[in-house]
Amino acid sequence: MSLKKTKENGDKPPISGVTLNNILKNILERRFTEAGRIIDRMESRIKEKGYSDFARGFIYGLRGIILMYRMRNRNTFISRLDLNDVNLLKKYYREFSEHAKNKLHGDYDRGYFSALAKFMFFALKNAEKSKK
Repeated sequence: MSLKKTKENGDKPPISGVTLNNILKNILERRFTEAGRIIDRMESRIKEKGYSDFARGFIYGLRGIILMYRMRNRNTFISRLDLNDVNLLKKYYREFSEHAKNKLHGDYDRGYFSALAKFMFFALKNAEKSKK
């Protein structure tokens, strides 16, 4: 279930597909500390190479997903999201992908939406896999 080969937007994620899959897997398994550590390491490497607005938005998007999951007992988008509902995940994936591609949004926002789209894609593939 690699995200490496997906091209839902024109901007490339600032981290490798393998690392991104590892982060998203940890999030879905509620291992937030481990996911956060990986994000911290990747953010340090990204800063060394030059920290674009897109990369900053992408990293903060991943951090936002973790924050929403940690606040699961509160009324957040993620806490209300049924990660087994394939149709709903497809809907959000399309919506976030459109925002990630939309040049009317700034680079930071497109990076943020790109992270959300990647998460929806990953959750969608997990849901499809568990239905089989």
